[in-house]
Amino acid sequence: MLTNNTMRFGTDNFSPFLKEALLIANQPLDASNCNVIESFNVEYTMPAGSDIRFMFKADNKIYKFSGQNLVEFSDELNLENVLDYGNTVAQILAVSNNKALAGKNIYPVIALTAENEAVPTVKLSINAAQVEEVLERVKESAKISFDSPIKLIGHDLTYVSEGNGSAFAKIKLKQDGVWADDYIDLDKIYGKVVDGYRIEFHQLVTTIGGSDMVDDVAVFITRTPDVDAKIIGDQADLYSIVRNYRRPLKSCVLIVRHSELDGGEISAAVNFNRNALAVSNLSIGIGTGASQKIILNQPHFFYNTLKIYIDGVRTTDFTFDTADNSITLTAPQGAAISATFDYKAEPEEWIEMTADAPQPTRDGSYTTRFYCDNDADEGDTVSNIRLTLKRNRGTTTKTYTATGAQQILELPHNVTNVNCETTEHAPVEYDYDDETQTLTWTAEAGTKIEVSYEWYGNSPIIYGFAASWAPERG
Repeated sequence: MLTNNTMRFGTDNFSPFLKEALLIANQPLDASNCNVIESFNVEYTMPAGSDIRFMFKADNKIYKFSGQNLVEFSDELNLENVLDYGNTVAQILAVSNNKALAGKNIYPVIALTAENEAVPTVKLSINAAQVEEVLERVKESAKISFDSPIKLIGHDLTYVSEGNGSAFAKIKLKQDGVWADDYIDLDKIYGKVVDGYRIEFHQLVTTIGGSDMVDDVAVFITRTPDVDAKIIGDQADLYSIVRNYRRPLKSCVLIVRHSELDGGEISAAVNFNRNALAVSNLSIGIGTGASQKIILNQPHFFYNTLKIYIDGVRTTDFTFDTADNSITLTAPQGAAISATFDYKAEPEEWIEMTADAPQPTRDGSYTTRFYCDNDADEGDTVSNIRLTLKRNRGTTTKTYTATGAQQILELPHNVTNVNCETTEHAPVEYDYDDETQTLTWTAEAGTKIEVSYEWYGNSPIIYGFAASWAPERG
């Protein structure tokens, strides 16, 4: 839907040397039947020495854009203020998919100025539409880092949905100690050697409170040689390889080196289990020359112990699906495909480990000691570690008393959805700066001001860990 309002700045009312005009449209840009303004169109000429600035009038209020956000302009509407504080042509053209002005009749306010014989002109229109809104929630997992590089060999995305609910995920890689700037699709990770990674989850619905639902979004990243991780939302579970130490295990001590825990948590658990069953060079198929899927039927499969061989030569060029214990690979016609792995008859039983207080180190990182005893019988010779990284979230509401002068509040952690109003829910003039995380407001002395916001902590980072087991209780 294209709605036009054309205005041309002529020269009749100009003074001889400095020409200025403030135009308030009599006819609106009609977005009353739309729920989104996709973009603004501006056709203009702006010779040297001239300038064009924009504001907008709707519902008897004056507005301007601050980036993609529409903000009310409360000062006097006059030529000087519009020229000083109004939006430039570039700023208007950068606005996209704006909903704040949708559903309204919009009256453009345009200030123009020119020197000497310059004659600026402007034509303004909007692209407005009625669209089915897709609501998207984006969350980042904690960062996973490793002391030595690992190779990524597979992934799996799972979620539960109803109606039009859906989900997808992307991944950011850390290579040679440097984090990438952008997230990439999961299907681009195969064969990449990395020092760490982070998952970005996208949950999509078209309605809130209706039949659309998406939940339990999880990504499994399969890696080689000896670590695997399961990442869910703001939580990351990092698993060490399952090993058979071939002697009774009665205690475990774990040392973890990590970043400062600013709004985040790290916990640990250990699994003691009976002797695993090992399979060595099991024939699992014959190559077809094309992509093929092979399912391994052993129960409680230790997929981070899996090794695949083609004609006796180990390969990492395959993907593994944890949902059905299947591998997908391409092998030459007639080639022998074999596998080596461990499995067991019973699932893990995790015992939460006790943690000492984190201790700072000279390089700015921290170390935490975890420990646990095993009260089971003498047959437990198999063990592994699970580290859980959690980024906390919450909502905070606090009340302050206005002083009549400008007040500045620095908010902790990472903050979204900041709101500032009186305790009677009357609006308050305020500004929030994302870069400095400072909230500024001014209100009549004695007024009770309620500040609310959502916050989330920084993702904890694990730089490395070491565990030791003993045949005696610690």
